[in-house]
Amino acid sequence: MRVAEKTETASVQQNIEEKWENMKECLTEAVEETVGREEQRKREGWFDEECRQAIAIKNDKRLKCIQRQTRNNVTAYMEARVVAKYVMRRKKKEAIETNVKELEENRVRNESRKFYRKVDQITKTFDPKAIGIRHENGKLIAHELEVMNRWRQTNRSTIDQIFTVRQILEKTWEFGDATWHAFVDFQKAYDKVHRTAVYRAMREIRIPEKLIRLTRMTMRGTISRVKLGNRISEVIIVKNGLRQGDPIAPLLFNIVLQKAVRDAGLDVNRGTIFTKSKMILGFADDLDIIGRTRRDMDEAFSKLEEEAAKQGLKVNEEKTKVMMVIRKPIQSRKHIVAGHTFEVVDNFKYLEAMITRTADEKTEVGCRMAAANRAYFALSKLIRSQLVSRTTKIRLYKTLIRPVATYSSETWTLTQETRSRVDCFERKVLRRIFGPVREGDEWRIRRNRELMELLQEPHLSVHIRLLRLGWFGHVRRMDDSRMTKRTMDYKYIGTRPRGRLRARWRDEVRQDMRELGMRWSEDRDEWKRMICQARDQWSL
Repeated sequence: MRVAEKTETASVQQNIEEKWENMKECLTEAVEETVGREEQRKREGWFDEECRQAIAIKNDKRLKCIQRQTRNNVTAYMEARVVAKYVMRRKKKEAIETNVKELEENRVRNESRKFYRKVDQITKTFDPKAIGIRHENGKLIAHELEVMNRWRQTNRSTIDQIFTVRQILEKTWEFGDATWHAFVDFQKAYDKVHRTAVYRAMREIRIPEKLIRLTRMTMRGTISRVKLGNRISEVIIVKNGLRQGDPIAPLLFNIVLQKAVRDAGLDVNRGTIFTKSKMILGFADDLDIIGRTRRDMDEAFSKLEEEAAKQGLKVNEEKTKVMMVIRKPIQSRKHIVAGHTFEVVDNFKYLEAMITRTADEKTEVGCRMAAANRAYFALSKLIRSQLVSRTTKIRLYKTLIRPVATYSSETWTLTQETRSRVDCFERKVLRRIFGPVREGDEWRIRRNRELMELLQEPHLSVHIRLLRLGWFGHVRRMDDSRMTKRTMDYKYIGTRPRGRLRARWRDEVRQDMRELGMRWSEDRDEWKRMICQARDQWSL
């Protein structure tokens, strides 16, 4: 419509060239008014005047070659093209060398924040964030002991939920008992919450009325606008939902969601799935409703949906999945409950950990290795560079690649196959870092033993076993009311089906303790000291 309006107002031209110029001008103006003009991408810092001159000379030679394609013009253009490429590569290499020098200087000075910012600048893949721990009065906690004490008081990590799910799956699968899982997702959760429900939930948990009034003031008079192309809509008054980007929005949403869970009778502090027919696990808005039977799960879901609807929350039918952990084959891939039709899946990524219906970690290990492989290739520019020292490369591996590979590995039950897989990935990265060895006139790759001697640390599979021992001590020191500890300590009673038993998580922990000669200690520092000794012992 905009193009038609422009062309109608233009005068009729007889010359075809003038007609084309007129059409081009009308089309350009209409597109700019509707979509807007995108700014040109900024040049890299190394693109200086010398690069511009080389590009200008190359373009000038190219124009002459197009106008008159003689042998001399073609040769001149090819030579100018080679010179321009050489200048660009040289400037880029000099910029990389400068960045690498700054990277090494930051590592030597142990300036971690500047170090990882420089890594982000070179690779454009890592975004470092620093979150300080503060007192209730807002002052930053700087002392190490105060930081650790504060962390112990408030720590509720995703590993707690993942470990609880895996322990439930492991124990019920061992005895052939079925569990039904509904991984619930809410549709546009932050935008749908009723604000009156927020204030009501805050009063129920006895938040001071002054804070409730302050919260109401922050959400009063909220307006919004929508940008379509180059146009901005009129002001829209927002009466429901939480403010996007507000620091207290996640806390307010959790308060509302906890109220819905309590009113649905699914309080997490009332036993585990081993002692009752249904329970719920949740971290933020990632919920897992667990039932011993299909009917139990459906009842729990219906109650939660009913209470969540009172708060303004609506279940997302497409993203909500159902998983049946049962030894028998699945007959149907659709599950109908409360008027919803959900997909029945064999695995689901819960809190970035792959949960499977066969209660097996093999799929999860494969996903972790794939994610770590992506992190490795994202940093390949630095790892392959001869300008970066081995010490810096090892630091990049330990801080940016290995944590990706070992996420939630504290909850794994390792088999010989999975151990070989994680160690194989580690050796691939280390061989790239340390490079080959020259023997006479031939080069060969480094042997496994040589890699471990250079790294001076145990294998990745051993590192995971040490993390598992640390997590075992952390859970054992928890309060008896914590869901994670109750799930780990529960002794399941039943009749096992025929066949060879799988390796159990706690049996592997006990085997590691016997192998190392460790005895359980309630003292955190003593347990940490024994794990450090185990690291040295396994590194030999």
